[in-house]
Amino acid sequence: MEARDTKIALWRRIVGMRDGGMSNIDIARELGIDRKTVYRWLKRWDEEGNLADKPRSGAPRKTTRAKDE
Repeated sequence: MEARDTKIALWRRIVGMRDGGMSNIDIARELGIDRKTVYRWLKRWDEEGNLADKPRSGAPRKTTRAKDE
């Protein structure tokens, strides 16, 4: 599993735990992450409806993922 897949799974788990009635502090404690991270991701989910990576600055890729592997 790629790091990106792991991150998406974590985001989904956080949203699911909150929808299941857990508090941000309890979610953070359960997953071993900072409560500010939980708050930030849930706030973004509520405002944007997704947690997809946003475009980042920097040079474009010079190789394909297949070449990197």
